This record gives sequence, C-alpha cells and structure tokens, in this order.
Amino acid sequence: MLIDLFSFSISTGEGKHWFVILRTSKHCIEIFDSLGVCSKYIKQNIPLEAVFEFNTFPVQCTDSYFCGAFVVYYLIERYSNLDLEFEEFLNDIFCSNCEENQQRVKRFLEFLNFRIGSVT
Repeated sequence: MLIDLFSFSISTGEGKHWFVILRTSKHCIEIFDSLGVCSKYIKQNIPLEAVFEFNTFPVQCTDSYFCGAFVVYYLIERYSNLDLEFEEFLNDIFCSNCEENQQRVKRFLEFLNFRIGSVT
C-alpha cells in the first residue's frame, strides 16, 4: 500500500486543504477529499493506468478546518478495513450529516490522544 498526503490552497479561500491518495492495490487508487471537490481534478493529473475511486460528496462541513483530522481518520480506519470496497467503506465510517461526521472525527482523535498518552 502506498500513501501520499497532500495539502493545497483553494484559490477562493485562505489556508490549506488536506487530502490523501492511497494505492490499495496494483491497479486501484483511492483519492479521499473530505470536501469532495478536488478528487476528480486530481485524478486527471495522475499519469497512471489504474482504476480511480474517489468521493464526490462532502463528509466535512465547508466552514470546518478539520480536513487534516479527516485524512488521519480515513487512513487509520481504511487500513483496518481494506476488505471493504471504497464506497462501502465510506458509508460505514461517514454519514450524510457533516456535523455528525466532525463529532465522530473529534471523538476518534480524543481517543488517539488518550491511547498515545497512556503509552508514554
């Protein structure tokens, strides 16, 4: 499995937005963008012959700054669920309510902090 993390500035806004490109097999590449806006454009600029899967719907609220946290959540959950198809996986970990998704990601990060803190 090959993972590439990226950050870019959206031309209409300030700051950076994080997304991830994940090669789950020799012929399959997943692009996860929590806002669901850049994946199809990114796909067009990757010169590889592969099946591309990407979300076209937002799982993060547009006024949220948690895109990096969504990427971490996606990667950790995906690593544990590679047996699921991409769309099935996204439907398992996210819902159509962006606020609920953000709360889910926040709880997950709080759990990680606890787990990491308890190791040291």
